[in-house]
Amino acid sequence: MDCVNANKLNETCSQFEKVETNGSDNNIFGNLSNSQILDQIKDFIRPSVYHWIFMSLFLVVFLVGTTGNVLVCYSVWKSRSLKTVTNYFLVNLAVADFLVILICLPSSIVSDLLQSWFFGIIMCKVSVYLQRVSVFVSVLTLTSISVERYLAICHPLRHHGAYFKTRPIIAVIWMIALIVPSVDFYNMVLVHDEQIPRSLRPWLTVCAPRDPKMEMQFNLFLTAAFYLAPLLVMSYTYVMIAICLWSSTSQTNTVAENIHNESAFEQLKMRRRTAKMLIVVVITFALCYLPIYVLNIARYTSALDPLKANRAAIVCVFWTARFLNYFNSAINPVIYNFMSVKFRKQFKTACFGCYVHLRFCCFFLRRKRPRKKDFASDYIAF
Repeated sequence: MDCVNANKLNETCSQFEKVETNGSDNNIFGNLSNSQILDQIKDFIRPSVYHWIFMSLFLVVFLVGTTGNVLVCYSVWKSRSLKTVTNYFLVNLAVADFLVILICLPSSIVSDLLQSWFFGIIMCKVSVYLQRVSVFVSVLTLTSISVERYLAICHPLRHHGAYFKTRPIIAVIWMIALIVPSVDFYNMVLVHDEQIPRSLRPWLTVCAPRDPKMEMQFNLFLTAAFYLAPLLVMSYTYVMIAICLWSSTSQTNTVAENIHNESAFEQLKMRRRTAKMLIVVVITFALCYLPIYVLNIARYTSALDPLKANRAAIVCVFWTARFLNYFNSAINPVIYNFMSVKFRKQFKTACFGCYVHLRFCCFFLRRKRPRKKDFASDYIAF
């Protein structure tokens, strides 16, 4: 879940490959000049086929994620029917996903591709910190949505889900997400390879934890507090929601008590569709973040040591886990489009409006551009 995993891995693989090639850990480059060492480094970090495959996938995720999450925010802001408690939380989730894709994806992918961190110590700390903030906002928002839906459907008399109650919850979510990962400002540093001449160290510099033991303990805490515990809460609430919505007893006890202008059947169908969509969002989140948590634990327990000899395989495994993280930030708007009629309608309206404005701008620019015959007539007159 942090921006540094693949970088630290690349540093290990780089050291392993150089030691294996040169046979000595004390003088791995022998009497090579700086230019010859630089040529070896460039040969080693030159992107291979699987690098370009992942880069193409990340580009698609970037375009879909930024566009989709902006559309979610715009749709809720523009449509009166989408201004609900659940959708305000989904906007908060979209903001977190947008930050993950916009801030962390470019820097982490460039550093992974070049196997070096070229963005300085400040960006090293800020990038890791912001990615964790965004992930925490996502998981806490999903948990809040599940609890809010559980209270609204299974305990409607206790539910107080007005909009003025939503804002304090979102504020608390951001406060927790901003405070917990602040340890990264101390722990994240730039690590140089001491075997490389000082003038060439930026080529194999990584953004890594100052204290690996501290990082291991912190990641174990985050796995328990911001992955396993929220999943337990969401699993319980959505199981209870499913029982309430798909049982005949809940249809009379929970839905019928909250009917205003809509029929009980339509109210039940709408809540079922929303519940299905949210369950899919939670399952997607759990599956996309499971590999990176498992790999983090495996990395700290030395379970990956036997794979170090196969650099291509282990890098592909970590890149796949990283891709799933960013894929989760981009897939939520796609889920809303397929599973929510209101979101789909508003997405179409927004896209059509952008198309009309683009056509109008192009037409206006063509009208303003002088024609060739106008230049000729002006020249003759002059």
